[in-house]
Amino acid sequence: MLLLSGYVAWDACANLIDMRRAQDGQSVRWQRLNAGLSVMAALGVAAGLVLGMALAVGVFGAWALGSGLLQLTVAVGRRRTSKGQAFMILSGAQSALAGLFFIAVALTPRPGIAQIAPYAAFGGLYFLLAAGMLVRWRQPGQDSVGATLGSDMTA
Repeated sequence: MLLLSGYVAWDACANLIDMRRAQDGQSVRWQRLNAGLSVMAALGVAAGLVLGMALAVGVFGAWALGSGLLQLTVAVGRRRTSKGQAFMILSGAQSALAGLFFIAVALTPRPGIAQIAPYAAFGGLYFLLAAGMLVRWRQPGQDSVGATLGSDMTA
């Protein structure tokens, strides 16, 4: 059950790392919002695990919906300037739809985390595929999101 909260916290970390390397202010704004949402959701999921599974699954669903829409926004914005966004677009859309499903599951008489396992597996797969594509398509002297290596990476 701790992995449920950890999954959301990992997303916050991934957004912060990507945000520090991004060169466009537009995606940084959305990623900052996504990181904040993920931190709050990780705390909410942890509290939900103590207070009741329905709350934990509902908070996870709300996070997946919001985070998916924000990820989709960033990926669509980057698709013209950065290769490898197809999996990020797919992942964002899938997260948003899965979030709606998890919210519905939370409203059932016996919600559980068993419905979340496939979501986490697909999320990990999309993450690896997107990372592989970004590394494959990066320009010499640039990192995976197009920032020039050795440049100031503060956001």
